[in-house]
Amino acid sequence: MKVTLLYSKYLSDPTGASAVMRFLHESKSLFEDKGVDIDYYTRENIFPNKIKGSKAAEIHGIKKYLYNLIDSHCRTNSLAALLHLYIRSGRAAKTLVSRYRQLNRKADVVFMHELNTCYYYLKTRKKEDTAKVVLVVHTNGELYKMDFIQYPCLRKGFLSKYYTSKGEFVLKHIDKIGFVAESSSLHFIEIHPRFDKNNVFFNYNGVPEYKVNDTTKNPEVLSICCVGTICERKGQRFIIEALKELPENLLGKIHINIIGNGTIKDELYNTCKDNNILDFISFLGSRTDVAEILAENDIFILPSLDEGLPISILEAMRQGLPIISTRVGGIPEMIIEGETGFLIEPSKEGVKDFLMNLDKYDWKKMGDNSKRLFDERFSLHSMVNGYSEVFHNLLKK
Repeated sequence: MKVTLLYSKYLSDPTGASAVMRFLHESKSLFEDKGVDIDYYTRENIFPNKIKGSKAAEIHGIKKYLYNLIDSHCRTNSLAALLHLYIRSGRAAKTLVSRYRQLNRKADVVFMHELNTCYYYLKTRKKEDTAKVVLVVHTNGELYKMDFIQYPCLRKGFLSKYYTSKGEFVLKHIDKIGFVAESSSLHFIEIHPRFDKNNVFFNYNGVPEYKVNDTTKNPEVLSICCVGTICERKGQRFIIEALKELPENLLGKIHINIIGNGTIKDELYNTCKDNNILDFISFLGSRTDVAEILAENDIFILPSLDEGLPISILEAMRQGLPIISTRVGGIPEMIIEGETGFLIEPSKEGVKDFLMNLDKYDWKKMGDNSKRLFDERFSLHSMVNGYSEVFHNLLKK
């Protein structure tokens, strides 16, 4: 069986979605063991040479300025939102599909994890292209939930109709739609009753084992880590707002480490500076040594407004950290309440309540339980086996 995975972003991008694609890319031999010959066509194939050195920093700076300028208006301005989305994902997806079509490759299954890429693939499909199409959506079951959080103006007027029609076109022409959590698949079935539920599946994300050297932790201070793009959806703002209201005696017992970059990073840093709490929080930027940093921490927190099945949580579980997160997407399937962590409200109050009760729990024991749950449910082999089964069953029809 020949399967092609199309992905319009770089595998090396510091995002959870790119991490999943990277793990799938590294699993070619595991797929072969299951009778699946999978190849990959990603942004690396169409733009293989990233600009390096000082010139890269200069171009990045210009791009960042323009991107942030558009970003500052895209929550309320429809045209800014469309431009932002096209720059962020639409343009690359369209180019990737166009270049892939020129190769005239033959596949039994085309496998995608981005709705834009799937849309352009289906729009350009010819009659002789008989490949089955499998789309996996990394949301709570609503196709555009994450975009709607970042761009509220998309929910209204002609943009809402445009995205609805785009989604309906994709659903009409795909063979299978998958989600990365059971709750997400059930929510999709609930809001799309006309879509054949037999063509809906879920398969948990998996990450490979990664052993880091033992680290020495400060028993007097609890280190709490958050990993993710710094944006409204990920909830880092709630952490900062909660810290501002903590009593000084409690602040001295914790330290927050925030890994990632994003358009509100500078704003949050300045908020910490203005409120004299920089001694209790570190902004570490994008890192390649995330696993090592996680191993140096005691607790992981991600107070997101929406998620699919976050890779950052899986990476924290892999390092034996208890998880504090929210009841969105597949996150409740990643936490056994009171045993491997806790679910909180995605708000300042939710984070503050957790921080005010730190002394009540055995975090080391919860971390050990979290690692066991990771081993049982979220291995790389389990993810590969799940997708391989979907492909084989699809071709049996």
